Amino acid sequence: MKISRTLRPDNREKEPVKILVKTRYRIYIILNNNFIITGTHAGMLLISPKGYELYDPNGNFHYEGIAEGTMRVFPVDITDHKTQKDIFKKYLDFQHVEGEDVYIYTFHVSKNEFDEVQKRIYDQVRCGGSFSCTKCVSNAVAGIGVFKSIDQDVFLPSSLKRQLDKISTPIRIARNTNE
Repeated sequence: MKISRTLRPDNREKEPVKILVKTRYRIYIILNNNFIITGTHAGMLLISPKGYELYDPNGNFHYEGIAEGTMRVFPVDITDHKTQKDIFKKYLDFQHVEGEDVYIYTFHVSKNEFDEVQKRIYDQVRCGGSFSCTKCVSNAVAGIGVFKSIDQDVFLPSSLKRQLDKISTPIRIARNTNE
C-alpha cells in the first residue's frame, strides 16, 4: 500500500508535517549589530564531528596558543571541550566590547553544505580588507542550502541580520557582567 496523502477526520487533505532533522554539522553566525560608529562585526563558528573552528574575518580577536593564520580561522581540537567553551566565551566577550547587540544564529546543515561553506572560507584567504567581515561571512554561506536567500557581498552586519532574520530566529547574548 502506498500512502500519497494525509487526510483529516473530515476527509480534507492535510498539509504534510515538516520534521526538522538536526545533523552533526552546525554553523553559527555571530553578529554584533551596534551603531556603525561604535562598531559592528560578524564571525562564524563551524562545528562538525571532525572539528571546531572559529572564523573571525578581518577581526582582531586573539586566543593565546592558537595561531589563526591569514584566514582568521581558529581551529580547536574536537575533543578539547574546555578550550572550545573558553574560546567561544572569549569571542562573545570580544564581540561585546563594542556594544550590547550581539546575536547568534544557529543552523544545522548537511555534510555537503558544511563542506562547501568551509571550502569557501578557505578559498577567500585575506578576504576583503578593512570593514569587510560581513562580506566574508555572507560570501561563505550565500546560496547554499538554508542560506539560498542570503546575498553575496553584504557590507553591514545589520543588513545580514535582516536577511538572516527571515530564515532563523537569533539568540541575543547579554554581556557577561560577572567578571
